[in-house]
Amino acid sequence: MEKEARFYEATGLITLINPTDVKSERFSVREFVLDVPGDTQAQFVTFQLINQRCVLMDAFAPGDEVSVLFKLSGRKWEGRDGNLRYFNSLNVDQIQRLSAAPTSEPTSEPVPPAPAPASTAPGDDVPF
Repeated sequence: MEKEARFYEATGLITLINPTDVKSERFSVREFVLDVPGDTQAQFVTFQLINQRCVLMDAFAPGDEVSVLFKLSGRKWEGRDGNLRYFNSLNVDQIQRLSAAPTSEPTSEPVPPAPAPASTAPGDDVPF
């Protein structure tokens, strides 16, 4: 009997989008970080997109509020030293923008000029 993959959902602000990392001819991965609200402090959680899903991040920017649908996967790996290590991955299946990052619009008010430097009389030089 085959287990059905379980999906999880998270919502947060994108704080970082890394470029696609091509590991081999058949495997590429792209990571991004979400600032996910926590109980007492923000949680910065790394998610990843694999292969053809990597291009999904091209439509997003840091500051965008998004909702992601992802699968949690874990694996173990035995290092050359014989120690077992365990890794978790949050593999994104879908990502949806909830709100775009705020943009800085140019102000219509002119910026006042900087004040002119004060004139210095002979002997007013600072000795350094």
